[in-house]
Amino acid sequence: EDAASMELASPEAVDGVLWRQGVDTDGSCIISAGAPARAASAELRDAADADAPKKAACFRAVVQNDAEGLVELLGETSIDVWQRWENNAGKDLVSLSLERGSMKVYSVLVRALGIVQERKHSSLDRGDAVWVIEAGKVQPRQATVVEDVKDESEDVLLEFWDDNLPAMRVQRSRVSKAY
Repeated sequence: EDAASMELASPEAVDGVLWRQGVDTDGSCIISAGAPARAASAELRDAADADAPKKAACFRAVVQNDAEGLVELLGETSIDVWQRWENNAGKDLVSLSLERGSMKVYSVLVRALGIVQERKHSSLDRGDAVWVIEAGKVQPRQATVVEDVKDESEDVLLEFWDDNLPAMRVQRSRVSKAY
């Protein structure tokens, strides 16, 4: 009755369906069928075997931090397929790129998966309060926009709240509007 109180024995496959045998808390035997998707996994495994050379080449490109080569290889393969690939150590492409410090490849993979997206600049007008992220600092600084900023502008003229220095230009990528 309570799935958490049931001890499951090792699953067995019969006719392509995964079956589990367990014992309930009152000692009665329970047998249940596994998910029908398990039968379809054999088809996925066959497709995966066909992709084995490409899979090996992709893992090699990750280890070598070859972003261009990886883009070529993955361009021919569905994201649904390659995001599930694992090497013999159980690492997927993203995990391996992090482990090996392959940052070019990591960038390609996370963008393709939609994990990271390019940040859009918010419009900035004179008098807007903003946060400024400085290299090597944990806490951003607060500032006020001194002049209107065009969308294509690379920098912003700001007055910081925590000092009395004259206004200074800061890279727009380091500025975030305070809402």
